[in-house]
Amino acid sequence: MNAPLTNSRCHSSRFALTGRFAAVLMFCLGAATLPVAATTTLVSDSFSDGTRTNQNPPDSVAWYRMGASGTSDTVNSSTGYTITPAATGSSFMTLSYFTSTTMTIGSSMTLSFKLTDTITAAAASAHQGLRFGLYNSNGDANRISADSTTMTNAAFTNYTGYASFYSLQSGSDSNAFLIAQRSSSLTNSLFSTASNTTLGNAATSAATSNTANPYTITLTLNYVSATEMDITATIVSSTGAVTTLTRSSSSPLTTFDTIGIFSSGYNGSITIDNVSVQYVPEPKTVALLSCAGIPGLVFFWRRRARKGSPASL
Repeated sequence: MNAPLTNSRCHSSRFALTGRFAAVLMFCLGAATLPVAATTTLVSDSFSDGTRTNQNPPDSVAWYRMGASGTSDTVNSSTGYTITPAATGSSFMTLSYFTSTTMTIGSSMTLSFKLTDTITAAAASAHQGLRFGLYNSNGDANRISADSTTMTNAAFTNYTGYASFYSLQSGSDSNAFLIAQRSSSLTNSLFSTASNTTLGNAATSAATSNTANPYTITLTLNYVSATEMDITATIVSSTGAVTTLTRSSSSPLTTFDTIGIFSSGYNGSITIDNVSVQYVPEPKTVALLSCAGIPGLVFFWRRRARKGSPASL
């Protein structure tokens, strides 16, 4: 007796097709929800060109020094940008600028740099002696364009942003590590306490001179929502000890174009190197273009399967 005929070829093809189609479908569904967030490097200055005056971001930005007459600096392509105070206790600062960038909710921006110093014996008087921040100059007309022997400038009355103050001292300093916001009651001094509202503080540990092994310093802004900007400062010492402080602002500032670094003369000479500003936008979800035709593939496969014809992807 003859056995009933079956279309084994069609059956197996349909089964194989089901497996292949399911695999493609699962891949596309997964790919459609992959987060994509391309990092933009706004600054990446290692001073490898041996100068601090070349404005060619992101690999090089011009730095402007402000401090009393006698404050000096040198640039070494291997070790970085060194600033020496005019005298013990004489403060100084340096500024640089990058492409103005406005953050969106879900994005982050991080300033990082290496720092070495030669703390003096009187460093215990250098309360909050290291200060660093990300600011918005609020227009090219407010940008510093030359070195100065004063620490003040009328243009600073327009600067807004976030900063961290930290004590690089020979002894520990209670409540000297802080996060601040500069957004109201502004003065012509960028890092003055009068122009910066403290969002929170903590104690700092004892510091030592570290000309051989630098500190790694970061300031990260995370734009969480319309009413929350999280600001995190992290200090990794020459011995690897990590000190971190995070505070939030309920009135976020979102546009930035300026790096500022301030030091008390009690910190001695400081050298900064490997200065970086990275912007990571809000992650987006994308679908593969090849997956856009899934509904059509489903229709095609079902139609061919009903006719008993093998189909292939």
